[in-house]
Amino acid sequence: MALTDADMVEFGPATADDVPAIVALLTDDELGRTRESNALEPYQKAFERIDADPNHLLVVGRFGGRVVCCLQLTVLPCMTHGGSTRGQIEGVRVHRELRGRGIGYVMMWWVIEQAKERGCDLLQLTTDRRRAGAERFYEKHGFSTTHHGMKLALGRP
Repeated sequence: MALTDADMVEFGPATADDVPAIVALLTDDELGRTRESNALEPYQKAFERIDADPNHLLVVGRFGGRVVCCLQLTVLPCMTHGGSTRGQIEGVRVHRELRGRGIGYVMMWWVIEQAKERGCDLLQLTTDRRRAGAERFYEKHGFSTTHHGMKLALGRP
């Protein structure tokens, strides 16, 4: 698949038909292979919950009708920072064959505008420390490392 212009990718809400392609993107790296599954049923159920909640936006980018990237934006009303609204970005992925061509860069700017339209005062995300270059990628969009993140597994890995 040849792609010369990242602006040719069309971004929008995912559909139920996109779930297999999203799962393929999530599992297609060294970290995803260890924590994701090829079993579609849990992802289909998650999609239904995400799609039914207006505070969630599961995004795909299409090139030539094919899903080539994805991410999720969740809008979080907060009591902190004066009752601000935050956007949480998760699951940013670009198809392996198309990485380094500006698609992720354009997708991030697209979702930043979506977050603004949804009233977000702040965008936040976490990135696994093992993802080489991810921090530099997000810094290009104005993100800065301000906190030390922590997680607690409550069940399924």
